[in-house]
Amino acid sequence: MMELTSLLADHQPYHSAFQINRMILVRSGGTSYGVYRQALRELWKRIRGLQDLLMQRQKLHINTDESRFQPPSVQAETVCSNSTYSNNDMQELDVEFSIRDTEREFLRFFGIAAALKQRLGELTPERRAQLDEEMWEHRLKCLAAVDFISQGRLSAGTVEFLQACPLAMRRRVADLVLDPRRHAELIEWYLSYEPDLPPPIEVDRADLPRLLAGTPLAELWDQQFDGRNLETAVPATD
Repeated sequence: MMELTSLLADHQPYHSAFQINRMILVRSGGTSYGVYRQALRELWKRIRGLQDLLMQRQKLHINTDESRFQPPSVQAETVCSNSTYSNNDMQELDVEFSIRDTEREFLRFFGIAAALKQRLGELTPERRAQLDEEMWEHRLKCLAAVDFISQGRLSAGTVEFLQACPLAMRRRVADLVLDPRRHAELIEWYLSYEPDLPPPIEVDRADLPRLLAGTPLAELWDQQFDGRNLETAVPATD
């Protein structure tokens, strides 16, 4: 008979590597720089998420310890005290699942961001401005392609986006999206585009203390997981 714990070991509450790579990063970022920016946003969200989860875990442990060390007379006055303990245990299990999966996502986004940083190099203000403009030009072309595919014409929002661009960018994109003879070319570009992304740098859970060092999360993480087994590797790809 299959054990429930064996099945739950495969439980992955959050995003798969495919979702992270394609549905979050490539879809939102587009260019290498855009993917890098999005990976950094997601990385910061995971740091904040881990902080919240660790604080939840700490609070649950405090509540459980306080309840278990109450005198019997006090425990007897607590309605459904056993149910309360059981509920705390279930909440702790849920938090542990969430921590484990948030760690996995954190490591995935870190590996992708680190690889892209090696590719992009130093982001001087001039370099960042150039890459940012390329990202927004790419995004505008994507919006125009989606408009033509979904409704056969440019939406008002895309036209306003185009008008807000710098003149040189506006002319480049307008030459493509306002010429009906080039719409098929635009759609083909959109459907065949593939960003040139380096493979993620491989990191595992044993690297977490080093990666979190210097962040607001480091001390809280060390307090709760000092001595925890962190040898289980998180692969860079599915």
